Amino acid sequence: MAVSIILPAILAAIICLIALGLFIRLKMPPLRETEKERKRLESEISEAERMFLLRKITESEFREISERNNAKLIELRARTVGSGNIERETQKLGISRGKGHELRNALERKKELERGLAMAERDYLKRKIDGKTLESISSEKRKELVSVNAKAVEIYKERARELVKAQVSRLNAALGDRLEKRRLAQEIQSQIEFEAGHKADLAKERVRKEIASKETAPKESIQKASAPKEQKPKKAKK
Repeated sequence: MAVSIILPAILAAIICLIALGLFIRLKMPPLRETEKERKRLESEISEAERMFLLRKITESEFREISERNNAKLIELRARTVGSGNIERETQKLGISRGKGHELRNALERKKELERGLAMAERDYLKRKIDGKTLESISSEKRKELVSVNAKAVEIYKERARELVKAQVSRLNAALGDRLEKRRLAQEIQSQIEFEAGHKADLAKERVRKEIASKETAPKESIQKASAPKEQKPKKAKK
């Protein structure tokens, strides 16, 4: 008797746990996929920085790539934390307290609207409401969802623009330092080449003079040897 009562209760509990697990898995993005997406976005931002420093893309192209990926990163972070932690987590990303509060309200409202849509669909399947009522509820809630999503996305983009502004400033400073170092290196190289060339010219001139002096020395000695000796006048005898 006791077994017949306990067994169905255990089975019901197991089914509830399985259903809860499936619900959480469907509603929340898998952590592995979320981490993969985060790494992909960060990699694209790093690659854009490298291309910008190499002058393979323009500043406007870098801004476009970085703003888009930074906004997605912030959205990804906001979606993966609980609603009670959104303000605290977004502050870590540099979003102001006021904007963090707005974002929390937007995301909580989004969840309410999604739950309302799911409940309306469930009521329709249970024939508690007809198709016209379902269409009316869905249309109203989807319109508000668009507005709520737009509000959240604007907050993400605003913070992304701030991040990109700081990135561009940092990269331009790094680029300026690199160009200045390159200019100094070129000046030093030019000076070294000039000094080396000047020393080479001096060495060539010295060798030329030495060769010339060696060539003229034998000629002078030959000329001296072949020149007639001056005879001294003989003294008259007394």
